[in-house]
Amino acid sequence: MRASPLLQRARDITRQSGKEPVDVVADYLGLLWDHAQTKIKQELGNAAFKALTLHIVVTIPAIWKGYAQQSTEQAIRKAGMLGRRSAGPTQLNVVTEPEAAALSTILDRYDSVKQGNVCVVCDAGGGTVDLITYEIESIDPIRMREAVLGKGELCGGVFINEVFERKCRERLGPTWKALNRGGKNEIMKESWEYAIKPQFKTGNPDKVTLPNEMISNKPKQRFHDTTKEPFIKRGKIHFKEADIKETFTRFFDDIVELINSQIETAEYCDLQVTGIIHVGGLGGSPYLYNHLQEVFPEDGIDVLQPNGMKP
Repeated sequence: MRASPLLQRARDITRQSGKEPVDVVADYLGLLWDHAQTKIKQELGNAAFKALTLHIVVTIPAIWKGYAQQSTEQAIRKAGMLGRRSAGPTQLNVVTEPEAAALSTILDRYDSVKQGNVCVVCDAGGGTVDLITYEIESIDPIRMREAVLGKGELCGGVFINEVFERKCRERLGPTWKALNRGGKNEIMKESWEYAIKPQFKTGNPDKVTLPNEMISNKPKQRFHDTTKEPFIKRGKIHFKEADIKETFTRFFDDIVELINSQIETAEYCDLQVTGIIHVGGLGGSPYLYNHLQEVFPEDGIDVLQPNGMKP
């Protein structure tokens, strides 16, 4: 997966820019920070914003080494996020993504959290899936300790996207290669990433509408092909449930293996895991939630999936 086309493309773009990775990240963070300040000023007003003492919290993957965190902090400084302010110095905290997710989820479920609870946090994002296990040491104030060392793998959502793209490419053949970027985005973004992928669950076959670029001014019969599966009917690829499940399967197996590793290590330390909190972009998948419910059915482990946009 380290040879992923997406990762290779990122490396190529960085090399072509003539910049070091830390400078590329600094450019991105600088633009993000400018946008954030603009929005805060719109909400509070310039005078109120100038009077604020700022506390910035940046999250990083749990599997990153110390040097990666140092590079992140360097990029933050280069981006101007810690520049001098009349209200006083800006405070910076860099925390792992699972830790931030755990705190957010625990605060939302405060009434049901007990001292001694042990939770595996599975932060399934776009690139990495990061796991770490925490034990709740106290409730008021909430204090957690890292019970099992964090671990992660490159098995996030972008790699699932690559498998689905390959399925489309194999089905459409030379037509896929001839599509422009907009046509491919119609399939990969509108049909897949914004619709099928976040909503898929068992019992739901799915259809992918072919781009307008392919259909307009072309013979209608070219968009009706039942000679091989998945069938194309009236300008839509009819994927079976098994086709979509296959897209997720390999990566879900990796996620379950990572979770089991955390649970086994916790048990070795005489700790009983009571919950699995799965968060992040891929963590919001109903299919992943149902899959984990099936894998951990009667083990005294609650599988939790926070609703909404956070954490």
